[in-house]
Amino acid sequence: MNTKLHQLPDDQLRRLSDIAREHARLAAEFGRKETSPWRRVDIMDRVEMLRKERAAILEGGETA
Repeated sequence: MNTKLHQLPDDQLRRLSDIAREHARLAAEFGRKETSPWRRVDIMDRVEMLRKERAAILEGGETA
């Protein structure tokens, strides 16, 4: 990932920030003892999607 953050357009910077916030919210939910095993699977799937989207932005690719 050679992209410098200051070179990204504002919309991509905002999306990276949104991704980070959602990832943190999901990680907190995952760690709660009352989170069901099924929900944890859903969370892991969503986090993987977020990671791929973040990587695409940082590598200069298109995002969904």
